[in-house]
Amino acid sequence: MPTLNGSYILRAFGSPTAVIDSKVHALLIEQQPPEKWVITPVPASDEGVVTIQTSDRSKAWTVPSEQEQELITVESLNSGSPAPNQIFRIVWPEPDADHLIQILTNSSGYSIGRNGIEDRSLLPKRIVSRPYGGEIPVWELRSA
Repeated sequence: MPTLNGSYILRAFGSPTAVIDSKVHALLIEQQPPEKWVITPVPASDEGVVTIQTSDRSKAWTVPSEQEQELITVESLNSGSPAPNQIFRIVWPEPDADHLIQILTNSSGYSIGRNGIEDRSLLPKRIVSRPYGGEIPVWELRSA
């Protein structure tokens, strides 16, 4: 497993992600450029425990509550250090494919991804926390 530390384009079901109205969405068509997410290891944590920040490092992915189907938002870091709900765990489902990852909340272990059932429009799709059970979404990770 490689250590993640740098800028990346994250793709959910093949669609790049970006911030729209302070929430993380997958872009089915290019309404705007994808975000170049900065993935940073959390000091003194296990391997794969990270924050996912906007390219300017001013905000980070945040799970507003421990409820399922919560929209992933981007919020400011408290004094530069992440809150527990801003810490995620990266897992590699296939050891030989270092560009495929799974993202889980570090506290509850909920998976992060697009909904399994979505409308058929080309509007941006929500990125949410998904409860236990079912398939864990696989993300594509590319250096930005």
